[in-house]
Amino acid sequence: MELAKAILVYLIVIIAFILISFAARAISIPRKHRQEARFNASQENASELPKLPEFTPDDRVLILAPHPDDEAIGTAGVIQRALSRGAKLKVVYLTNGDSNELSFLVYEKRPMLIGREAIELGEIRINESRSAMKLLGLNDSDVVFLGYPDFGTLSIFVQHWKRPYRSFITRLSKVSYKDALSPGAPYLGESILSDLESVMKKFKPTKIFVSSPADRNPDHQALFLYSTVALLDLNRSNALSQTEVFPYLVHFRGWPSPSGYAPNMYISPPSQLSSSEMHWEGLNLSPEELSRKHEAILAYQSQNSYSPRFLPSFARQNEIFGSYELFLLNRQKEGNISWLQFEEISNLELQGNISDLQESYDEASQSLISNVAYAYSNTSIFVRLILRRSFEPDRKISLFLFGYSSRTNFSEMPKIRLVVSPFATSVYDGERRILSSGASVSRQKGGIIVKVPLKLLGKPDYVLTATKTGAGEMPVSETFWRVLVLE
Repeated sequence: MELAKAILVYLIVIIAFILISFAARAISIPRKHRQEARFNASQENASELPKLPEFTPDDRVLILAPHPDDEAIGTAGVIQRALSRGAKLKVVYLTNGDSNELSFLVYEKRPMLIGREAIELGEIRINESRSAMKLLGLNDSDVVFLGYPDFGTLSIFVQHWKRPYRSFITRLSKVSYKDALSPGAPYLGESILSDLESVMKKFKPTKIFVSSPADRNPDHQALFLYSTVALLDLNRSNALSQTEVFPYLVHFRGWPSPSGYAPNMYISPPSQLSSSEMHWEGLNLSPEELSRKHEAILAYQSQNSYSPRFLPSFARQNEIFGSYELFLLNRQKEGNISWLQFEEISNLELQGNISDLQESYDEASQSLISNVAYAYSNTSIFVRLILRRSFEPDRKISLFLFGYSSRTNFSEMPKIRLVVSPFATSVYDGERRILSSGASVSRQKGGIIVKVPLKLLGKPDYVLTATKTGAGEMPVSETFWRVLVLE
């Protein structure tokens, strides 16, 4: 039965990839000239972004990568520049990228049918990352592999703090790599958080480069969330302070564009994010740094073999980093609410080498949510969702509200998720459904207002929040994660 399931999933993935690839070719020509005009206009601005702070010999730079290859495409220039200035540097990988069935098929020329083959791919990617990092000047002792499940770490963050997550691909529920930081650690949120805090306490970074909360890959979102909680914990205990954080973006629809190796071009922030609340900074690379970055990217043969244009798209004249401050919510009187409002951005993530197809989905994939606003009172947090169109019967909105409190271990805090449909609302704490939550949803013309008791969230000091829209069981769009500070 397990083998039949694996074969069926594999066939579905291959058929979907073939159909999307053909569709991309069919629609790419009329889109091409519009893309070129838009991105040519952004080249001048990209080279003039505010500069990343200079590295010094006192710096201790920690690179957090969701998968092997993310550190090369996102921060290979940073790694070289920091080392050249005498800084200490360490790279930590959240997963070994072992669930990429398509790359295994192309690279190994056989399908991934059993869990052992996924682990085999993970070992391949570990070796690739070691080779890539040596090209950039690092030793094996400078890299750390945590070995958590590829494509499973966000599910762990959302639902698995009590009962271990089980990987669909490997069928494992614990870290299986002997060279991992914590072999045998269960797939629990607390395990991942403990590993990250352990590394941070020992290394004491002054600068952290981590995947962006705007990234559409779930493991990239998860690593941002775990690192945020780890920093809150360590700052609270005075184990770490004054650490600067620089998020780097990898997966965003139609970006970077044009796809493919273009070493004479600059990378610009996605147009949808360039005017958002994110603050962008850049690092311009020297010819030598760019050349070595390209070499490091090419070291990931298993990934370049199936997607030869995507990774080299990041070997350009610069690297960019988009961060934002924590958002302060002022306490309100319930009868006179002043909202903290954000315009939402449509982000349907497809594969990076079919950016023309991604653009064609702009209108169809546009998020149901136009903007989201937050407020809170002495007893409740309020979330207002303004909708772009009518709430179709098959659509569901998931609202995530995860509280952080300086008084309670995060693993014990509620992980609240509300699933709102046109006619019903369900509330979950992790995997457990809550029947009497005290939360309420007011459906109004053009929008929804959600009221959630602060007690349900564990009376937090901070709230980590995002939304996701789905059609049936299929996710359609997501908003990126934000961190709210309750005054």
